[in-house]
Amino acid sequence: MDTPLFLLARLQMAAPYLPTPNFNPEIKFTQPLMSTAEELLVIPFSQLADVATEVAKDVEHVTTIFLHHTMRCGSTLLVKALQASGEMHTISESDVHTNFSRYALQKDTSLDEKEMLMTVIRHTNTLFNYSLLQDDPSKTITCYKLRGQVLPIADLLQTALPRVKNIFLYRDVIGYVDSNLHLMAEGRYWKYWLQTALKRDVKYVENIGDIVFPAPWDVPVFTSIPVTHGVVWFFACIWLMFMKKANELTKDDPHKCFHVILRYDELCRYKEGMVLKVMDILGIGCRDKDAKHKIRKVFGVDSQAGHRLSSRGPSGGGSWVGEWEMGIILKVIEHANMEIHQPDFVINGTLTQI
Repeated sequence: MDTPLFLLARLQMAAPYLPTPNFNPEIKFTQPLMSTAEELLVIPFSQLADVATEVAKDVEHVTTIFLHHTMRCGSTLLVKALQASGEMHTISESDVHTNFSRYALQKDTSLDEKEMLMTVIRHTNTLFNYSLLQDDPSKTITCYKLRGQVLPIADLLQTALPRVKNIFLYRDVIGYVDSNLHLMAEGRYWKYWLQTALKRDVKYVENIGDIVFPAPWDVPVFTSIPVTHGVVWFFACIWLMFMKKANELTKDDPHKCFHVILRYDELCRYKEGMVLKVMDILGIGCRDKDAKHKIRKVFGVDSQAGHRLSSRGPSGGGSWVGEWEMGIILKVIEHANMEIHQPDFVINGTLTQI
């Protein structure tokens, strides 16, 4: 069989996994994968185009939605609410799209390599949609909740898949940083206070630096900011990088890339009303007469309850962003000078009411 291999696995209780074209199928990986997968499709990479072409007509009527976001902004809540409508398949944070982003953002990526990548993106989308359509042919919409790391290539994905419909969800920097502080300290303020007082949070962010690329310490404008390069600095920088990209994609034409732009605040305020508004803008109707009630129920629970990314612990949900944290955030925004001048910056075209 040709190598490298292209794998599409439907894992139990997990999103499908799709390695990059450079994937090396070592036995120590493939055996555990096969033992935990409900379905495993293995295709020699040289045959990927032929396989995708074979099933392309079967999925040409399927609508693809990409949910882009800044992380820690209610994306899990939104995708669960969309799923509750009963109108679509949903996939959360597939590894393949993250790998696409990491590959595309390499400094030495040539134009030919990017063209190859866009071809693989198209084939991947075809195979994902085909696989999901087999589960339930009545659902002809697939919503992919991407990881935040994929936002920097939102325009590349749009170029590769011009018919895709994009959602962008974000929140203000105070709520964003606060959510990450709770996550780091497992919802325990004493733990957060101790980590920052002893500057152990500096080590913490070093260990999670690969959640974005480039990492803040690889960006000179961020490393030169005269503050402690701990957790507050780290996540303020990440928020700023994401918002800078979103601003670049929307300031001239807000809907050239994103069909719907919304904030966490309005999602929580209007709940099912906002979700139905998003669906309406995307041209998606609800056939289930109880859909509104089912969507409403999603807002009554912690969408990440029991997951390691659930940020609220025993100390409750009060904000931990005080004067010290706010001082760091404002210095990051001012020093970076990336046209994002306010902690509550509003992206052009944001849906603020229904």
